[in-house]
Amino acid sequence: MVLKISVDIADNYGILGLKKGFEMSKIIIGFAGWVEADPESIRFQWIGDYVENESHRHIITGTEYLKLDEDERDDYILEDLGVAYRDAFDGELNECDVNVEEDPDHVAKEFLDDLLKDKI
Repeated sequence: MVLKISVDIADNYGILGLKKGFEMSKIIIGFAGWVEADPESIRFQWIGDYVENESHRHIITGTEYLKLDEDERDDYILEDLGVAYRDAFDGELNECDVNVEEDPDHVAKEFLDDLLKDKI
């Protein structure tokens, strides 16, 4: 799973010249581990085919998920891993790396926008 968050930081590389603007960056979090989830606190969201089954519930609890057969479980995904991790009975986080990456497309766009402002 990759979590991407946009944050504003100063122009560390001087790409935008002397302008004190902001560039967009990404925070990439990589992790590996497991949790024993609390069935009452986690939720699952319907991702199945709407044409075949319009009577489904869009969001169900973990307790309701456990009552489904294997084929029915394929129509749902975990709604929020963060909640499952936070409310877990037990678990282990083996790895958690946080990296910041600059978004080169945004930096290039800002640079070109500044050039066009100067030309007009």
